[in-house]
Amino acid sequence: YERIVKAVHIAWKTCSGLFVGILIILFVVAIILTIFYNDNPNFSNPLASLYSAFRLFSIEGWYEIPDEIASNSGIVKAFFTKTIFSFIVFFGGMVGMGFLTSVITDELASDNNDEVLERLDRLEKLIKEKR
Repeated sequence: YERIVKAVHIAWKTCSGLFVGILIILFVVAIILTIFYNDNPNFSNPLASLYSAFRLFSIEGWYEIPDEIASNSGIVKAFFTKTIFSFIVFFGGMVGMGFLTSVITDELASDNNDEVLERLDRLEKLIKEKR
């Protein structure tokens, strides 16, 4: 239990800056989407926009939102919308969230690696003493 708590604490210290950065980007994207698409129910107010932006970042039903906007828009706005939302999903969802997940996983694994390396060093010392 203590190892898990220690590993989570180390992972949180390492990832907290990245997590805060992604939250800031999420808020900025939500505000920009509220400004551009306030006529759509998904972006009618900042709270709804924040939820919709989170859906885009988490890649949960991301295609439904731009398709809905594009179906009620002209061809230029539809193209612009699908392009912008694709970039948001790619950079916010795939790259951003993927990077956050990989950093957390790496930190949790590195804690285990540190313990293994420490044991290996002790084993090497024992072998040298026995020679």
